[in-house]
Amino acid sequence: MPDSSSQFTTVCVTCGHPCAVLARDNPTAPIRLGRCERCCDYADAYIEADEFSICLDLLLHRPAAYRHLLCNLQQSASEANSSLLKCFAALILCDAKMKHDCSPSAASITKAPAALPALFGGLAWPLLSSALELLAFTIVCWFAAGGRLGWRRLATATIYSSLGKGLLILFFVWPYPPREFGLAVEAFTLSCNFVALRVVHESLKDGPLTTQRAAFAVAAAAICRACLASALAQIAPAADAMLQSLLQPRAQTFQSRAYQFL
Repeated sequence: MPDSSSQFTTVCVTCGHPCAVLARDNPTAPIRLGRCERCCDYADAYIEADEFSICLDLLLHRPAAYRHLLCNLQQSASEANSSLLKCFAALILCDAKMKHDCSPSAASITKAPAALPALFGGLAWPLLSSALELLAFTIVCWFAAGGRLGWRRLATATIYSSLGKGLLILFFVWPYPPREFGLAVEAFTLSCNFVALRVVHESLKDGPLTTQRAAFAVAAAAICRACLASALAQIAPAADAMLQSLLQPRAQTFQSRAYQFL
């Protein structure tokens, strides 16, 4: 897979034009934001924004927020890996919980044995299947988009733009119909994936991704993920029971050590 990281630079979050300087040191203020040569707006006003504001703008489908996160965010390798891993874990957990509570096939998944609820809560198989589905979605999206982007960069865009599944928390506040709620969150997440896919391809030397190509890539990836989810659902009871039998001894050990610690 090609690594296109050398093609990217920091960009103006408003218009996407490459900007060499996003901010300058200012003796009289903590920071001085640079301006874009094309649109004359601040190159990246999100430098001064808090994390909550950035997350809110991501959910509002604002390309500027995605440009800041995917193109301009300055992090060390360890910080970037840590942030990505945390987001991946949160995404998988939300998706697995949604499958467990909102899926029509949730009733077919075996419940956890008595020793497991405190540790796994019957989510062992949904967690694994969610990870497999995310991997399949990313691979298909990469191929459908033309394979012009580095694998890590596309995976980062997919994970960050899928955090809309955190809206699962609304399901615990208001009694929405499970199936309709799950479909609504899934559609919302796909729309975020579409925005992120377009943004992450903007700085490619051979041209950005067209709207039609981005929509096709997200739709194809969503269809393949749905097919995989359907296939995994067929083996869910047997697979979940096998995982529970493998994890039960470890869960009992974990609980005994936790009791000793307490």
